[in-house]
Amino acid sequence: MNDAFWSCAPVVRNQRWRSGLPLGGLGCGKLELLTDGSFGKFTINHNWDRPTGVVRGAFLGLRRDDTLTLLRLHRPGEYAADAGRAAGIARLANVPATESVGLFPRARVRFDGLPVEVTLEAFCPLIPGNIDDSALPVALLTVTLRSAADTRLGLLLSWENLLGVGGRRRAPLEDRTGNTHTPA
Repeated sequence: MNDAFWSCAPVVRNQRWRSGLPLGGLGCGKLELLTDGSFGKFTINHNWDRPTGVVRGAFLGLRRDDTLTLLRLHRPGEYAADAGRAAGIARLANVPATESVGLFPRARVRFDGLPVEVTLEAFCPLIPGNIDDSALPVALLTVTLRSAADTRLGLLLSWENLLGVGGRRRAPLEDRTGNTHTPA
């Protein structure tokens, strides 16, 4: 996407705002790409009136040689062990800086302070006059990696299974014991 498109949008540096850019089709619910590179505020489980918070199991990661870095800012205590979950993810490095620009229906987050240039562009296809295609539950994510060095790079996308999370009045959104399957 050209820089002229982004020049009229405000830039958010090294912060997570309360709301991000909503991604999703008309009437399908949405998720938000937050200004620090994290994903949250999901409303895809019939929970439009009560969005999730940051979904800790949904994130991008960059592997460079044998180092894995989470592509979002660190927030103290966000990955502490709780509710029977391991704190292994808490030991991973996070990016030191982000720069986010959002202009609906597009967003761009640049992850700074890495030896590799990493940019995430997100888009939801809302097409004027075309309700059928605008109502598809789709969000497109494009990650661009650039390195001046001859380095092996890998990209990781983790997406937490939110089946059964939210959409129930008495169940807290942090409750991950919703619809579960037990091996026979």
